[in-house]
Amino acid sequence: MEELKELDRLKNVARVEAPPFRKTRIDARIQQLAEDSISSAWVWGFAATVALLVVVNGTILLRGSGSDASNFDVASSITSSMGINTSNQLYND
Repeated sequence: MEELKELDRLKNVARVEAPPFRKTRIDARIQQLAEDSISSAWVWGFAATVALLVVVNGTILLRGSGSDASNFDVASSITSSMGINTSNQLYND
């Protein structure tokens, strides 16, 4: 019953008019978002770059593990070329 009294208070609230320029500003922002979209040339360029990187990385990895080096450990060659220490020793005693 008390909730109904609180809801009756809402009947006394007057409607507020929005400023006349509000809709034009909203329309202008929507138009700006449509104009600021990424062009298809950039999308195709990015896709081509990613594809090229995948092909180059795959070629490098496959060349290192070819038939010439059947016992060649790719992971150890990568870590040694990067100068990463592979031992589990924590201190240089």
